[in-house]
Amino acid sequence: MEPGADELRERLAKTWASIPNWEALDPTASCRIGAYDATVAASPDRALLRSALMAAGAEQGPGAMAAGAPAGYEFLAELGRGGMGVVYRARQNSLSREVAVKLIRPDVASPAAESLFMAEAVATGLLSHPNIVQVHDVSRGPAGEPLLAMQLVGGTAWKWLLHPRNEQEKERASRLELADHLQILLSVCNAIAFAHSRGIVHRDLKPDNVMIGEFGEVLVMDWGLAVEVSEPRSSATALRHKSSLTGKFPEGTPAYMSPELALCLGGETGPRTDVYLLGAILCEVLTGSPPHRRETVREVLVSASLSEPVALPAETPREIREIVHRAMARKPEDRFATAGEFQEALRGFLRHRESVRLCDAAAARLKKGVIHGDPRTLDIRRVYFDYADIQSRFRQALELWPQNHEGRAGLKSAILALMEAAIAGGDLGLAEAQIAELAITDLERKSAAVRISQLQRQQSAQHARTRRLGVLLWGAVIIVLAGLAATPFVLLRMVK
Repeated sequence: MEPGADELRERLAKTWASIPNWEALDPTASCRIGAYDATVAASPDRALLRSALMAAGAEQGPGAMAAGAPAGYEFLAELGRGGMGVVYRARQNSLSREVAVKLIRPDVASPAAESLFMAEAVATGLLSHPNIVQVHDVSRGPAGEPLLAMQLVGGTAWKWLLHPRNEQEKERASRLELADHLQILLSVCNAIAFAHSRGIVHRDLKPDNVMIGEFGEVLVMDWGLAVEVSEPRSSATALRHKSSLTGKFPEGTPAYMSPELALCLGGETGPRTDVYLLGAILCEVLTGSPPHRRETVREVLVSASLSEPVALPAETPREIREIVHRAMARKPEDRFATAGEFQEALRGFLRHRESVRLCDAAAARLKKGVIHGDPRTLDIRRVYFDYADIQSRFRQALELWPQNHEGRAGLKSAILALMEAAIAGGDLGLAEAQIAELAITDLERKSAAVRISQLQRQQSAQHARTRRLGVLLWGAVIIVLAGLAATPFVLLRMVK
């Protein structure tokens, strides 16, 4: 029996007890946990990085440059900072190129911080892929802190194309349609499928960790929470293994978390964990917000733990709705088995979009084209043509995608509509032809056949009466004509 919301609240309280005052966190704003700047822990929109990094220290103000650049590098500007590190745009003198240099923030420096910082370097260094940010160098900074030199990515985080903050971002975001965002997600799937092939799971996928370059490049960033999931554990990597996830320290982003992340079930971590996060990103693309949005962090985590089917806009196509719900299934075994399977389902949806478009247009015309009023006052030939054209559109949709259930139902409705129009116009032959288009198992086929058979008998009887009346009429005409022809002879005889 699955645990209920109340039981989950108790379990979460025990699991997350390692974070001081976690229940009091404002889920939408930055705050501090202990002396650690918890910009990443305060909100479900930001990563809950390692609680082991909660070390005392004074906060370094935003925008402050490092005391000195490491040998071989010249710092040019600060690009940003997070809960653990600060990133600079720098020049690598040996190759005369600009790179991104990441250093540990002095206020959170500790052996644990260094270990986790290096884990990101190891994970990223192991993954050479066009959709994964490249590592150029790992060395030491001026104070002996670890330094990570990476590919400098121009552009912006995907998050700001989904939720633009300024006019420049709004202008760029306005050029992106649903299909464009799905193509970005397909590129993310490429990176994640590659990582999985190397036995590595990201665990913190979200739009904020995906960079979109100035020329459309898509790069998955921030592999700091990545773990190895290979069984048995590979001896070729120094990356953390999922067996080290003891459940003591929560990791991830609550607004996107899968149940196993929210409940710190390290043993259940695997490729399907990332599949869930891919589904959560798709949910945000469709709805405009992450899947687990609640008033408090506790309720966010309860939502993640329960992972009930997310509410999607009413106009969301059924196919992509099913993709979201399957990817975000509560039980890992109910999700897509791999990122590749999820990706192929998305590709299928994009291939089927033209079929859906034809189907929607035909359905709108069918709804508009229903006959109202006296059929005798209508241009029946035009009605026949319209319904036949609607049928043709539904058939085109089914050729593109034979499993389009809406298209098949729409074609059936169009056939029945043309049949009714033919019956109203007295064209029972055309109506019979429409019945032949229906499947043998359709209940409408039998009832329609009975109706048309009755109408044909009535029509035959009417034709028979008309023929008899015609015979009588012609007989009367012949008699009249014969009488008229005989009249001169009668008159002549009377004269004589």
